[in-house]
Amino acid sequence: MTRTDSQSLWRYEVTTASKRWQDYDTMVFGVLLNISPFVFGETSHHISSVGAYVLGALLVLSGIVATADGRQPKVKTMPNGR
Repeated sequence: MTRTDSQSLWRYEVTTASKRWQDYDTMVFGVLLNISPFVFGETSHHISSVGAYVLGALLVLSGIVATADGRQPKVKTMPNGR
């Protein structure tokens, strides 16, 4: 079974920068990590709470940067669909 060009184009279009679901998931995980100390009532553990806040903020920031980045992801395809 060989790949056709339409299958390769479909995969390329799905992974373009404006449609990448991974970037949005990164932001969602960052928000969840930020609110997790409050949800589980563990705000008294200062170091772990600060770690969750900092890591959550970095995840949200990296998701925003990845989503706003206009570059297309590099897709390597083999010649002749192999």
